[in-house]
Amino acid sequence: MTQITVPTLPVLSEFAARSPEHPWTANEQLAASFSRIYCATGARPQHIPGYQAGRDFHVLAWIAECALKAERTEVIFEGGADGWDQATSHAARDLGIYRVLNAPFNGQHALWKNPNVVRRYADLLDTADHAYAVADPDRNDKKAVVRALMDRNVEMLRWGCQGVLPFNPPEREHEGGTAACLREARKRGCRILPNLYPEWEKYQSGELRVLHEIRNTELSNMAVLDKPIRMAGEDYATLEHYFQAAKTTNPAQRQLIRNAATPAEARRLGRSVTLREDWDTLRLDVMHAGLRKKFAQPRFAAALAATGDALILEGNTWNDEFWGVCKGVGRNHLGRLLMNLRETL
Repeated sequence: MTQITVPTLPVLSEFAARSPEHPWTANEQLAASFSRIYCATGARPQHIPGYQAGRDFHVLAWIAECALKAERTEVIFEGGADGWDQATSHAARDLGIYRVLNAPFNGQHALWKNPNVVRRYADLLDTADHAYAVADPDRNDKKAVVRALMDRNVEMLRWGCQGVLPFNPPEREHEGGTAACLREARKRGCRILPNLYPEWEKYQSGELRVLHEIRNTELSNMAVLDKPIRMAGEDYATLEHYFQAAKTTNPAQRQLIRNAATPAEARRLGRSVTLREDWDTLRLDVMHAGLRKKFAQPRFAAALAATGDALILEGNTWNDEFWGVCKGVGRNHLGRLLMNLRETL
């Protein structure tokens, strides 16, 4: 297994004075510059009935995303823990919201057994706009570790947070770090937003719909179109043909892919083309253009519209974490493009 590198964070308790390099100063500037600053606190997976680690993380992220958008959130503080914290951070990143990761201490990931959770944490840390650790406790001192975990939740409230975004099962109302954070919020007169746990219950009951995978459906790039889509003067039998051909500017390679007998063959050929240098910056736009052409065809437009307001995930088992989600980890760009397109139908 590839070793996971987790960035080391500056520790608040190590600073005797404030300076432009210190996390305090950055947080004070945020509080002065933004008016919609919230912090997220919520249950860990072991306290969420029915939660499946490799399946349901993005459901939590979707619940968080809807709430962040509804509140027009500008800055989100979160603690980096597995569960609601990471889900909110993931959602905020997709929305382009300024993210502050307020870890209890360096090495909190050593508490987690699931390597996928650690990988996600490392990625969220690496891409956070601002990140630090609250304390540096002796890891052998359980009381000190627990105190750091609790302090992390209180620390988030110091920086002008206007509200708390909670996700907590009713039976945990008076237990754990989330309850401590909410008690502190009440003392400070901080707004507490409605508990979002009922949204999870909607998911469990089927009221909140989720399409966990799209392969073998009309939403798949592999679906054979009613008529070829025409892009830049060339016809493509499927969106997969078009996307794979767009990876290269080599005319012979593009024609070979365009003439592939099946979308699976087009994908195979696309893996060995001379990749254009700007592909990483173009691929989202290429996919978006192809999706718009495909879903202009009535049958496919109807299929997408029929998903209603369901969360669409490109679930897969082949480790595609850019376009989809594998083992609970991934950006799900294809699913997001489909949902954005659905809003325009």
